[in-house]
Amino acid sequence: MQKIKNYWRREPVLCIAVILAAVSSLYSRPQLAYIDFDVLAILLSLMLVVAELKEIRFLDWLAVELLNKCRSKRQLELVLLAVTYVSSMFVTNDVALLTFVPLALVIGKTLKMDMERIIILQTLAANLGSMLTPPGNPQNLFLYAHYAYTAGSFFAVMAGAGGNLFVEFLPVWE
Repeated sequence: MQKIKNYWRREPVLCIAVILAAVSSLYSRPQLAYIDFDVLAILLSLMLVVAELKEIRFLDWLAVELLNKCRSKRQLELVLLAVTYVSSMFVTNDVALLTFVPLALVIGKTLKMDMERIIILQTLAANLGSMLTPPGNPQNLFLYAHYAYTAGSFFAVMAGAGGNLFVEFLPVWE
């Protein structure tokens, strides 16, 4: 019984999800057809690639290379936002933020800069960038597979929505 209590304390979200899944199965019988294995395979592939990129510290290397080329604080801020925006298109917004927000904090501490505004803008940039591509968000993978989009048509649909948000985002930067 103690093991169950300890597990519940360590993994409350998982435990609640299992209980809710069991209760919901009383109302609607689960079927194998509900599972989209294509999306799961793509998501697994994405997770493996991201894990390898983190393992070899590619994003860290990329960030350092880009930042070494900065000549001013303004350019540094723009590079931090751009690298967060672009990387979130390929490695999800969460991974981009987990990689580049700590980097921004280290840079801010080193250069004695207040990074609060940059971190907020990085969060916006990561969310805007990740919505444009299928690997940017797991939800995008589902939409991509479910509606059988081509890469070009998916990008066109998402860029149309993202373009409107980006125009509203620009005044925050100034």
